[in-house]
Amino acid sequence: MSQAATLDPEMARELRKGFTQPAQEVAHTLGSLSQIALRQDVGSIARKAQLAREKLRKPEFSLLLAGHFNAGKTTLLNALLGAIARELQMPMDILPTTAVLSRFSYGPEISVTAIHHDGTRVDWTIEEYRNEARLYGNTGHEAPVSAKLQPVARFEISLPLPLLEAGLVVIDAPGIGEDPARTSLAMAGIKTADSAILVTRSDVPAGNQELNALEQILPEASKVFIVVNRFGSMSDAERTRNYLEGRLRPLRSAPDGERLDDQVMIANCRQGLEAALAGDVHARTASGLPELERRLSAFLLNGAGAAKLDAGQRAIVRVHQDMLNALGEMIAACDADTEQARRGIDAARKGIEQLAEQAAKLKATLAGFRSDIERDAFASLERCSRSIVMKLPGALAQTPIPSLSTKLGQVAALATRRPAHEAGALIEAFVTDEMKDWAEQGLKRDLQRTIDLYAERIGQIMETSNRVLSEINLSLQIAFEGGAPASSVSAMDRVASGLAGFLLLGPAGFVLASGGWRSLVGLIVGAVSTKVLLMVVAVTIPALLGGPIVAALALALTFGGAVVGGVMGIEERVKKKAVEAATPLLLAIPTNEEVRTAVSRAIDQAFDEPAADLITGFDAMVAAESERLDNLARLNESTASAKQARRASALAAREEIDALVSGNTAALEAEVADA
Repeated sequence: MSQAATLDPEMARELRKGFTQPAQEVAHTLGSLSQIALRQDVGSIARKAQLAREKLRKPEFSLLLAGHFNAGKTTLLNALLGAIARELQMPMDILPTTAVLSRFSYGPEISVTAIHHDGTRVDWTIEEYRNEARLYGNTGHEAPVSAKLQPVARFEISLPLPLLEAGLVVIDAPGIGEDPARTSLAMAGIKTADSAILVTRSDVPAGNQELNALEQILPEASKVFIVVNRFGSMSDAERTRNYLEGRLRPLRSAPDGERLDDQVMIANCRQGLEAALAGDVHARTASGLPELERRLSAFLLNGAGAAKLDAGQRAIVRVHQDMLNALGEMIAACDADTEQARRGIDAARKGIEQLAEQAAKLKATLAGFRSDIERDAFASLERCSRSIVMKLPGALAQTPIPSLSTKLGQVAALATRRPAHEAGALIEAFVTDEMKDWAEQGLKRDLQRTIDLYAERIGQIMETSNRVLSEINLSLQIAFEGGAPASSVSAMDRVASGLAGFLLLGPAGFVLASGGWRSLVGLIVGAVSTKVLLMVVAVTIPALLGGPIVAALALALTFGGAVVGGVMGIEERVKKKAVEAATPLLLAIPTNEEVRTAVSRAIDQAFDEPAADLITGFDAMVAAESERLDNLARLNESTASAKQARRASALAAREEIDALVSGNTAALEAEVADA
């Protein structure tokens, strides 16, 4: 640093000695508070106390450089380094360049050590640090870091500077607002530092992000200096200072506002750096940096020890209050009436009983569903068979029997019984088409009303069950103040998915199951057409062939006209006999045992599995909720005595920390007076 800021390191250390013993006492108290917090399972408070203790135990006084990215923090650091900057310039650019924390402390020689995330320590050269300890890129997008920098958590740099030798440690942090992760890294840095310098630009002084950061820094720091990095001339410095003071006024009046330095300093950091590199004392004075150096030196000599001790005391107050709050919550929780938990469990058990009732109702509903579906299916099949009987004569009338297409061929055809076979084939084709249409459309249409009715009933059961389950959870949350184990959501999900699958693919699914219904249609048509054929052959042929045969003999003896007269109207009579033979068979389809068995089997195949899944899921949900309640009841009973022991421990801890903090305050006041 410049000669104006040079101080005697030995004098600085000597002046801090008067605060060493009180600081150790405060550190001891913080350590004791940390141990008490650990015993009471309040790890976050224990870590806070331990961090404050470690800061007090360190002999140096640390100063964090913070600010928005591109505010000039690293430029200011280079300028403060003075002549050393000729050998070691921190990376700086118009883009954000500081990637990790860098800690500068005293050393007889310049050295750079990279501390990796795994704790490994690796020595870097000055050239490596200058070129690679920075972010790269000029696009404004997320800037990649060099491969060598990626594993680095922080840097430790030693410099032979008098101010550092006097016990000052400077921490350079990444800029605020450039990247969320690096902003968090910068804000975490203040927890390890005793004080801070907030650097802001003169063209955008103290933006909202910087003021928010300052609000977080003030409770942690013992002193905060504000430096405006001046861009351009210094002609309107006073106006800039007045504007900034207005921005800082709310913070100055806040509880921690007294730790803001009473003067906002304005300096042209780049001008100061260039003057330091050139050895131009006049330009350096004009830059405004010597005033900052003077105030830092004066603070290090006259205020750092007291400020550090004050920070420790404030940490004790915060930890003490946090512990009182935590212990108060523990005592209140232990004082909670266990009967309240029992009442909640009893209320939940009534809810379980309601769920069991809904489960029984669901099973009964599904049984009725299965019965009504089968009833409707047989009724639909009966309507279909009657419709076929009504349509059959007209359908056959419109379709000629091929073997009887000519009068002269009828005698030969009848002799081979071809008309009977072909009449049976026509009936089979017609019945097949009608049955296929019924299976694909008519049956579904006839069942839809029943499906919709039961879907509504099952939906009401599920809605009631969901409401009861919510009431169970609410009872337990109130009884245990949100501490009860979570509900069996997976079981309820299974019930819901089972319901969806059942309604979409269950009772309606067997209507659309083409394979099963093709077999059923084939069974029905096969039974009908075969019997029709037999009856047509057995009944029709003897009745029809007598006349033609006699006529044929007469033809042979007398004249051919007798044949024509004998066979007229045979096709109509064949069709009529075929219809008469088929009608009772078609009307008997719904009562046919083989057909009824096939229908029932198809319904079972489509209905049983989804219904079983739905019932199993519901039963699993009820069982899971019952088990949860049993566990809570056992837990509530077994922890009653433990709660009393916990309460006694919290009361004892509260008395212990009260006595510890009171004793520390009295002893500290006496030691500070002596110092």
